[in-house]
Amino acid sequence: MVRITVHDVHRALIRIYEQGYRFGQRFVYLRGTPIHDKADESQSGIEEKINYILFDKPNVGANHPTVNSAKVLQEGHHSMVALAYIEMNRLSNTPPIIPHNGGTFLGSEITHFVQIIEGSTAYRFDTRTKLLGQAQHFSNITTLLAMK
Repeated sequence: MVRITVHDVHRALIRIYEQGYRFGQRFVYLRGTPIHDKADESQSGIEEKINYILFDKPNVGANHPTVNSAKVLQEGHHSMVALAYIEMNRLSNTPPIIPHNGGTFLGSEITHFVQIIEGSTAYRFDTRTKLLGQAQHFSNITTLLAMK
């Protein structure tokens, strides 16, 4: 099974932004299911998506990424990072799935940062500079998710 780090996710995010895509979500989970009120089994992390795509790991699933006409990722953003990582590291001979112009949320916000969350630690990826900020530790994920 593939194990990745925050720095692997950072490189994949840079690749995604270089391709002209932008995020409509502020959070991505490196691995595991987040522990908070809104979590369910479908909210697994990027590492799980990579392993699902490569090895068909059960009980995970990978949403097909969708974007709106402005190339804002709206669904399947964990899968998009997973696909970028797989392509960058040549882990599969299958070409990556290019998102359809099928986003359904016309008014998606464009985020200025993406938090890469591992456990209760968050790293901030600045979408303008493409730099990765220092880790911040939170007592619980609910506190982190409540921050704007």
